[in-house]
Amino acid sequence: MNIDKIKKVGIVTGIVFLTAYIIFLILPLILSPILNSYNEQISVMIKDSTGYDVKLEKIGVVTGFNLSAGISVDHAEFMIPGGEQFLSVDDFKAKLALLPILAGKIQADSVTVDNLSAYLKIRQDGHFLIEEYMPQPDPDKPAQNIQPLPFGFKLSNHMPNIIAKSYDITFVDMASKSEYSIAGENLKLTDFILDKKFKFSTNGFMTLNSQKQFNYDVKLYNKLMPEISLNDMVFNPEPVSETAQPAAAFNVIDIFKALNKSELAAD
Repeated sequence: MNIDKIKKVGIVTGIVFLTAYIIFLILPLILSPILNSYNEQISVMIKDSTGYDVKLEKIGVVTGFNLSAGISVDHAEFMIPGGEQFLSVDDFKAKLALLPILAGKIQADSVTVDNLSAYLKIRQDGHFLIEEYMPQPDPDKPAQNIQPLPFGFKLSNHMPNIIAKSYDITFVDMASKSEYSIAGENLKLTDFILDKKFKFSTNGFMTLNSQKQFNYDVKLYNKLMPEISLNDMVFNPEPVSETAQPAAAFNVIDIFKALNKSELAAD
């Protein structure tokens, strides 16, 4: 093959890949209206699997320049039966990295949200109220092992970048009606490899029972991680000993109460 033919093959190949890349980037314009037309069916599926009522506004498809693809939701609200809202998000996006699939890996690329607001009620025993509405396993049916992914695919230890422009999470003590909240902005969990490292940063403040006690500006780079595999954790979990004692219920309200009672304050 002479040089001219090699150049022509290279040009044609480049045009093909460039055209495919452009089509990939504009796919959301075509697929988003189709996906959004199934809004009600998707809401029903989420309710059946979680037990919560959900309101979704403008569901769509998103693609990224780094060859990632996923879904977006302009606004979502989650409610327990009866209509009491406990979670809302604005401009939510979740994407999957496509290139690792060629290597047999399933890898989430990113999860981003503009605003996240949660209002979580906690019972006296430390359990969240929303736990009561989650689907419970049938005691008459034996537990089934989770089947591995088909075609030899495995879950990657590369975790998604998680970014929230702003967040406001309120914990409510149902016994005393006291509220304890954490609010902030620019939350970033990046470079997260489950068995190697992660970076975390955010800033905000903590309000305990109507008293603002903490301002924080956190930047953390951690390289001390356990030798674990996400794929094994999901599909080959360690068996639980029949003699193992159940862990005591953890009540986050007790921590908030202790901090509030001590009147400890800090910037």
